[in-house]
Amino acid sequence: AIEIPRQNLDLTGSYYDTMFDGGQLIPKNYFGANPHATYLHGNNPLVKIRNEDAPEDKKVLIIRDSCAHTFASFMACSFKEVDVMDLRSYDGISPARYAEETEPDIVIVMYYQPNAAREAVFNFMWGAE
Repeated sequence: AIEIPRQNLDLTGSYYDTMFDGGQLIPKNYFGANPHATYLHGNNPLVKIRNEDAPEDKKVLIIRDSCAHTFASFMACSFKEVDVMDLRSYDGISPARYAEETEPDIVIVMYYQPNAAREAVFNFMWGAE
């Protein structure tokens, strides 16, 4: 199952039915389109993925940019819960507070190298209460 609050999207079903949006590949526009958006239904501030059949009963929090779209969707094949935050557009509670509330077993920070060079990317305490 995948929940994307910004899009009011809540899907259940197979990997293909929930994680993959083939419409992003039609029409083929290799220079003006965003093929990363094929996975996880585009750039969204928060995506919550649940897999009741996952082999690992673990929670994962991924803090990322679009570079991690495909990685995050495939992580959902192995872990019971995967929450994916894109801080470029996320305006909820601080990532630190979110981690305190959701208690992930694993936290992964994954950015395209030029984006990771920006200091603000790693300021996880903004908005902390």
